[in-house]
Amino acid sequence: MLLRQPDTLYLLDRALQHAGLSRLSQQDFEHTDHQLLARLIFQSLEQEDHDPIQYIHQNAAGSLNALADDLLKPFERGEPTSEKLREELVRTVLQLRSEHIHQGIEQIRFLQEDLQEQGEMSLGPYQELFIQYMQSRDKLDRALAQPLQFE
Repeated sequence: MLLRQPDTLYLLDRALQHAGLSRLSQQDFEHTDHQLLARLIFQSLEQEDHDPIQYIHQNAAGSLNALADDLLKPFERGEPTSEKLREELVRTVLQLRSEHIHQGIEQIRFLQEDLQEQGEMSLGPYQELFIQYMQSRDKLDRALAQPLQFE
């Protein structure tokens, strides 16, 4: 969705910041090729010489260009309206972040069980990270429960 309309990054970032969350970054993407494509999208908006999509195509190499072409294929049900695209983009990012947080919490729980089996009763170095994850999860839950705000 972001590749189709790179300028929506500004609206996405405002919606995230309004919810008390950080801007979109490469780390929001799991796969390396998606991270590289995200970086190209960010760079396309920072430069002024070319249209963002043109910039992306000119600077994407090999498999990255193929990925961009694949992601730009028409949707089966037709193109969404700009408003629907923005809403889906924000909700998708919020849901992805929520899934990442959930995975992180589960990993810490696993580590905690492992420490307890070894006789350690505290979370030790993981306590601060656990608290950060819980705070982020609360912000994401609140953001997902409320109507989206782009301004």
